[in-house]
Amino acid sequence: MDRTYAFVDESGNSDLDTSKGGSSGFFIVCSILVAEKDLEAAYAQAEALRERHFQTGEIKSSNLKPKDSDRRARILNELAELPFKLYFTVVDKSLITVAALAGATWYLQRPAPEVATEAVVQKPSAEPGVLRFPTAAPQLAQLKVERAELAPVPMDEPLAARVSYDENATARLFAPVAGRAVEIRANLGDSVKAGEVLAVLDAPELGTAAADLAKARADAQLKKAALERMKSLFAAEVVPRRELEAAQADWQQAQAEAERARLRLANLAPGGASEAGSQRYLLRAPLAGIVAARNINPAMEVRPDATEPLFVVTDMRRLSVLVDVPDRDLPVVTVGKATRVEVSAYPERSFEGQVIRVAPTLDPQTRRIQARVAVDNREGLLKPEMYATANVSAPLRNYKNEIVVPQTAVLWTGKRAIVYVKQPDTNTPAFLMREVELGPSLGNSYVILNGLREGEEIVTNGVFAIDASAQLEGKTSMMNNGDEPAKPMTGHEGHMMHAQSATGVASEHAMFGVKGSCDMCKERIEKAAKGVKGVLSAHWDKDTQMIHLQYDPQKTSTKAISKAIAKVGHDTDMDKADKAVYDKLPACCHYR
Repeated sequence: MDRTYAFVDESGNSDLDTSKGGSSGFFIVCSILVAEKDLEAAYAQAEALRERHFQTGEIKSSNLKPKDSDRRARILNELAELPFKLYFTVVDKSLITVAALAGATWYLQRPAPEVATEAVVQKPSAEPGVLRFPTAAPQLAQLKVERAELAPVPMDEPLAARVSYDENATARLFAPVAGRAVEIRANLGDSVKAGEVLAVLDAPELGTAAADLAKARADAQLKKAALERMKSLFAAEVVPRRELEAAQADWQQAQAEAERARLRLANLAPGGASEAGSQRYLLRAPLAGIVAARNINPAMEVRPDATEPLFVVTDMRRLSVLVDVPDRDLPVVTVGKATRVEVSAYPERSFEGQVIRVAPTLDPQTRRIQARVAVDNREGLLKPEMYATANVSAPLRNYKNEIVVPQTAVLWTGKRAIVYVKQPDTNTPAFLMREVELGPSLGNSYVILNGLREGEEIVTNGVFAIDASAQLEGKTSMMNNGDEPAKPMTGHEGHMMHAQSATGVASEHAMFGVKGSCDMCKERIEKAAKGVKGVLSAHWDKDTQMIHLQYDPQKTSTKAISKAIAKVGHDTDMDKADKAVYDKLPACCHYR
């Protein structure tokens, strides 16, 4: 009985520690089946191919440079002529346990049993572009399918902000009259009640005003008594009317003087002095809260025209966040927008708030407008003057409701982005590859501009396993866009997705806005981006004013790339180009 020999190897980084740089979350197990009668010939042909293309070393895709893409294709075509069959299985590293790994090691090391020369394989579907699986297919176990839904696209960048007092729950207390502090009853951080005395001031002017009031009231009493006597005399026809009228005028004048003295005292001592005739003023808290600031000491002279308040009392449960909003974002940052506030002191959490006020004018220097966000601070974690970032739940500029999908649903080759759409109303699980147009990157998700409809179901986890099966069947896949006849995958071909470049370098895809106006701008922008170490590819679209990047996050960041682009004269969503650099650009490149 003829025997079949199996050779098994893995493709990709086999390290189970996926936290390491360059390590993916999966690897591919490749099995080569060779009939015993073809074994010697296969060895000879493979060795001849190796010597022809590599001279020394293994037949490995990693031994080829990116510029050798045509050579790689020729090698794969020659490998396809060898008398063996290839089978692939995609393994999710997160599902591997120590026991399973030990069992797999034993299995691969044990003597190979005799098997039939012809292995039983699933036949490719006759339907072009549609990939069908048996209900019990192992690939389905790792899949997650979700509906594509319209969602508001959040703003693509956090805004600079700082924590401030809630002005509606804050009192700044000044001395209403010149004097001297004789007693301080509140310290920084104390909780105080409304009406509680914070300090006692000795104010001679206050004592003078109190004495003037007492004198004016006494004089008004005398004038009132004189008027009453004059009324009696006038009734008995003892005095003429003019004397009665004169007495009435004196009393009215005395009343006016008493009221003037009362108003002066009230102006000097709002809330009143400690007692009638005293020159001691009691400075009271107008509301309950925390003493957030104290700028007074015993025996210190105080004046009503001081620049700093003696006390600041605020309700720390209610704070505001002042957000600096660029003028371009004014249409979307409006009253009522939900906002997530983050501070460096608490990196693992955020604070929810809402825009309550937007200033009517811009700062002419910064071109920013200030928005005030109310936040709930009942835990007391936020402190005034903390620096913060604010993420306003407002639509991204130029976008409203769009389809937003998890980043894991998208395979991005550097030129094309694809997803797999689950086909409805089928007896067996079926998936169709769909090319989509990516919009902005939102951290762990993408905006889909074209290619998906609301309600369609897409694969969001295990998408690479679906694509690998499509390649095995020779169907249109990530690696084949249908421009040429599809061929089954026959070797260690260089797969690319959003997490790994063609060269095997761990990478990420990102997008952000870049201002420009012509082809010269395109060349300048892309050159600046590619000049940053770690950038693998850069493509700027003049129509959308967006740059698509593929970069190594271990070597660079979007912030660094943005600064490099701004340095050559082009504004980005994160950085503004220097005016002197911008002015030196050719006239056709001016976009402001």
